[in-house]
Amino acid sequence: DDFAGGALAADVLRRSRSGHARLVVLGGPESDRRSSDRIAGFRSRARPRVVHAADWFAESGKKAAAKVLDARPQGVFAANDRLAEGFLTACRSRGITPPAVIGYDDAPIAEPLGLTTIALPWRDLATAIADRARARLSEPDSAACTSLLQPRVIVRASTL
Repeated sequence: DDFAGGALAADVLRRSRSGHARLVVLGGPESDRRSSDRIAGFRSRARPRVVHAADWFAESGKKAAAKVLDARPQGVFAANDRLAEGFLTACRSRGITPPAVIGYDDAPIAEPLGLTTIALPWRDLATAIADRARARLSEPDSAACTSLLQPRVIVRASTL
């Protein structure tokens, strides 16, 4: 649920040292629904400036960092951890102490960066899929079902 993840990121930033101050979302490509949903969720809780990166990779986060920093943010939500990585790299290369930063995905890069992130419940998702497949195989006419799995926050204090 990308919308819920974006809203959760806003809640975390608003409770952090950045409070209700200047917030910026470093989104993925404008045409990508995942990015749009994450931004919409964030906007449901806060009024950020939005800067879009060309793609989901760290190099694009690094390139977009100048526009993000122009807003003098006190908190940044990067729509994925690789964009956060690029943003943090750009801050480091400019000798700038980064604002509070939260990413999304809990990608392998998040832990070494000390990046607080919104984690997708991959293990829960895999379990739900396997359980549903077993149920369908044993009862092919069983009713369809919907599972709603919520993202969760992984707090790594060095970037919050």
